[in-house]
Amino acid sequence: MGNNRTTKYTYDPVKLTLKSIIDPQFTSVYTYNPEGLLSKEAITGTGESNYEYYADNQLKKEASTIGSTYAINYQYDTNKNRKSLSVTGTKPTTYPYVSQSYIYTNNKFSTISLGGTNVMWV
Repeated sequence: MGNNRTTKYTYDPVKLTLKSIIDPQFTSVYTYNPEGLLSKEAITGTGESNYEYYADNQLKKEASTIGSTYAINYQYDTNKNRKSLSVTGTKPTTYPYVSQSYIYTNNKFSTISLGGTNVMWV
């Protein structure tokens, strides 16, 4: 049953990172920072996402023009657990809430607050 499309993936042979995805409908090109973390994803005709990191290499911010223009800012606790995220701009459908907070019990994820409503995680 396939769609008779061929998608080509190219990799950096030294860093072993994805360099691009070439599909008949789009091309994505990936750029990495000196630490080897994704710093930019550019999709032809669609837009791009840029990524910033804290000194300890945890994701700090994603700014994107893919689908809509938005930024997602991430905060972490002293145990390096994600504490919260907030979305500015036109929020993407993957983040239906403008803010999310995360609660940990004994350093284990237990509750997420979605726009102020707590949801227990079992």
